[in-house]
Amino acid sequence: MVEDQPRVRSVPVVFRASKGSACICPAFFTRIALLATFGAFIDMRLLHKVLLILASICFAGSYDLSAQTYGHDRSVRMWVEVQPSPARITLKWLTHSNTTGFQIWRKLKGETSWGGSLASLGSSALEWSDNNVQVGISYEYKIQRTTANLGNGFGYVNSGIQVPMVEERGTMVLVVDNSFTSSLTTQLAQLQTDLEGEGWKVVRHNVSPTASVTSVKALIIGTYNSDPANVKAVFLVGHVPVPYSGNLAPDGHGEHFGAWTADVYYGEMNGNWTDNSVNSTNAAWPENRNVPGDGKFDQTVIPTAVELAVGRVDMWNMPAFGQTEAQMLGNYLTKLSN
Repeated sequence: MVEDQPRVRSVPVVFRASKGSACICPAFFTRIALLATFGAFIDMRLLHKVLLILASICFAGSYDLSAQTYGHDRSVRMWVEVQPSPARITLKWLTHSNTTGFQIWRKLKGETSWGGSLASLGSSALEWSDNNVQVGISYEYKIQRTTANLGNGFGYVNSGIQVPMVEERGTMVLVVDNSFTSSLTTQLAQLQTDLEGEGWKVVRHNVSPTASVTSVKALIIGTYNSDPANVKAVFLVGHVPVPYSGNLAPDGHGEHFGAWTADVYYGEMNGNWTDNSVNSTNAAWPENRNVPGDGKFDQTVIPTAVELAVGRVDMWNMPAFGQTEAQMLGNYLTKLSN
């Protein structure tokens, strides 16, 4: 079996604030909007390893938003168009203020080094075509945009022409908030069917949103230990208990110093996560405060290498959209399948 990928779009990271004014924080410690991202991975059958390992809540207050790092300044909003004969992959992207130029790299999917750049383009460039490609080969591209005063932006995309489907991707641990097991029975069953159709063996666990994060992780570890060579990813659906860890302020605001959410905890299988040393109580938002024995971990740095990719789709505490959590999650799952 083969697949065509005529248009693979990269997904810019989007953030939301849980209270107060809008806020945008660094991607590695903010709540990631996985809604479009998981959809793109599944629709294009590229869900080999979902490297979305951290999810957290972006806090906001009355401070100056100019101090924030804006996602669109740090990303290249791009897509791909391909043709089989003659074989060609064309990268296209949107304009951006104060651009001074672009560099483009390519590697085979799975390689660990980008090597030297393939092209250097001027500030007005909006596309670049790679004519040195072969049908059936999966390529990864990186674009770096430079600007006069807004820093560098990056875009990444995986594309190919009639790339053979992956029949066996490994095992995915599907962890579902049990608040929705009745109201979203059809959508959750369809999600599992779709994942299996993409080549995943799915092991599902339903958990209470009030369970301890350690009990949720124990379920994941149990599944991983039963077949460590093949368990590859964790997919959290709903408001599965959110781990907090560390003593830092990744968005640069001292009033946020303390613990931040870290779903990576669910993907790290054998490290030592402690809750006995950090004593940080000055954060403006209670969720950031981290003291011994409160269920939030001490670690600011991940203890050991992460074994499992982790992704989350969570519609909790989003009142601005005028729908219930179940309605939004159901709409997303339906759109994901369609």
